[in-house]
Amino acid sequence: METLWPLLGALGLVLLDISWFSQIVRIHRRKSADDVSVFFPLLNIVGRLLAVGYSMHSGADVFTWGFLVGVVVRGLFLGQVLYYRFGARQASAGLRDRLVLPAVLASSAADFSQIGRAK
Repeated sequence: METLWPLLGALGLVLLDISWFSQIVRIHRRKSADDVSVFFPLLNIVGRLLAVGYSMHSGADVFTWGFLVGVVVRGLFLGQVLYYRFGARQASAGLRDRLVLPAVLASSAADFSQIGRAK
């Protein structure tokens, strides 16, 4: 019975972390995180890091590893939120500038090279 409780605790941590994957997949499919608060995963990561420190201090290795996995999962979620809320817009604008502007400049250069030739 003594080994049952750590196993149940580890199973609980795994189930809590698996529950985040539906949000991660949803954000990835929608390519948008406009409806997700940045503070939710950020505060959750801070809470998990504090729990890691406590579990390390208590000598509960199973929980330490479980909380560390949770930090990674929540970090992935936070990374997605930050990317789709802030980085994707800048990246798409940069890509648009890299693709459209050179094409416009090239066509303008071709137009300017014809000045004075056509009569």
